[in-house]
Amino acid sequence: MVIYIGIVFLKGVVGMSKSKKRFVSIVAVLFTLCTFLGFLSVSAKTVLKPKLTFVSKPKAEYKVGEKVAFQVKAPNYSGKVQYRVVLWNLSKKTQTELYPSMKKYGYYNVKSSPKGTSTFTVSFTLKEEGIYKISVLVKRANVKVSYDSYVVTNSFVVGPVKISDIGAVLSDGTTVSAQKSQNEVYTLDFSSLKSGVGIKTYITTDKDCTLSYVNYKFNLKANSKKLFGPEDFGKKDNPPAGVSIDTLRDIADKDGYVVDSITLTKGALVQKVNLKIKVK
Repeated sequence: MVIYIGIVFLKGVVGMSKSKKRFVSIVAVLFTLCTFLGFLSVSAKTVLKPKLTFVSKPKAEYKVGEKVAFQVKAPNYSGKVQYRVVLWNLSKKTQTELYPSMKKYGYYNVKSSPKGTSTFTVSFTLKEEGIYKISVLVKRANVKVSYDSYVVTNSFVVGPVKISDIGAVLSDGTTVSAQKSQNEVYTLDFSSLKSGVGIKTYITTDKDCTLSYVNYKFNLKANSKKLFGPEDFGKKDNPPAGVSIDTLRDIADKDGYVVDSITLTKGALVQKVNLKIKVK
């Protein structure tokens, strides 16, 4: 259209003097060029979209019936937005929409259209044990797109099997409890034990569950200490008091640790428990 206007304008110069024709032609070309460049400039502008970020995140663990709550916002976008929240049950490999009644709107909550810069709170209660993640999607209000951006939480556990105590019983009757670190590792320090001391391990949980180690499985009763010796794993109990500290030292890594893990299972919920025993 712009080029066409320029052509029409140039046609109008017929019958003018050469100097006037030249002047008018130059003006027409400049007019066409500027208009066309302006059109390109407008076309090249990108659409501002909300970029979602976390304000706060869910905890790592929740009890059954406890409220899960965290916050998000799109600080780069002052316009109105709409949210969709999807709950992923990693134990069952299923997904649940937080706003199921909004199916015809792509599960976006069209009843609420806050500004992107406003803090938006995701809050609901989970009544089933399991391991979960949550996806939060955002889009510009009333714009027909699948989403403009999204965030996904870290996985968290609902109704985990709690370890009340885990540790070892030495051949002289001494009980040693493991220390739990922030990264969910239980540590025991036997580096000062004398040669020949026997060791058996134990665990107590707050719920009935199944403990798995290599190809062995054991049913645990809630709040009941379960003691493990070599005989529980098909080995001869030698020495009778349990595995010797010397045996553990023979299999220790270069830093003097024996690192192992067990798995606790309750229904669809599976938890890995890491053990780190210093023997040198």
